[in-house]
Amino acid sequence: MKRHVAVSSFVVAALCLAISGPVFAGQGGAAVDQAVQNIQADMDHPRPKDPRTPEEVFERCKKVISGHVERCAKVNKRVCGKCVKKIKRLLEIGHARQARQISRRCVRLINSKADRCVRVIRRYCDECVRLLVRLEAPQLAEQVKAFCEDAVDRVNASRGQRIATIRSQFAKTDMPEDNTD
Repeated sequence: MKRHVAVSSFVVAALCLAISGPVFAGQGGAAVDQAVQNIQADMDHPRPKDPRTPEEVFERCKKVISGHVERCAKVNKRVCGKCVKKIKRLLEIGHARQARQISRRCVRLINSKADRCVRVIRRYCDECVRLLVRLEAPQLAEQVKAFCEDAVDRVNASRGQRIATIRSQFAKTDMPEDNTD
C-alpha cells in the first residue's frame, strides 16, 4: 500500500511541475521562490489598498485592524484553552513541576503571539496614517491613530486575561503562584 501512496504523490508532484513549468519557463527556480515570497508577504502583512476617497481608506483600515484584533484574541483563547487542559491534567495527577513548565511555556507563547499582533497592527496603522496624510485627510489620520491605540489595548487586554486564566489554575490548588515569567 505504501508504494501506491508514494507513486500517487510522485504522480501528483510531476503533474504540478508539468503544469507550472511553462509558466516559469526560462526563469529558473528563483521565479518560483519569488512568487512564493510575494504571496507569503501579502498574507503576513496586508497593505492598505489605495481606494479613491479618504473615507474609503479610513473604513478599510478600521475593518482590517478590527479583523486582526479578533483573530489575535481567538488565537490567545485557543492557546489558553489547550494550556489550561494540560495544566489541569498534570495537577490532577500530582505533576506540579511539569504543570508550572507548561504554564511558563504557554505564557511565553501568548506573549509572543500578542507582541506579533501588536507589531502587525502598528505597521498597518502607520501605513494607513501615511496614506490618509497623503490624501490630505489629517483628521481621519488622527482618528485612525486613536482607533489603532484602542486596538492595541484590546490585544493587550486579551493577553492579560488569558495569562490570568492560566495562572489562576494554580490558585485552585494549594501551590503558591510562580511569577518567574
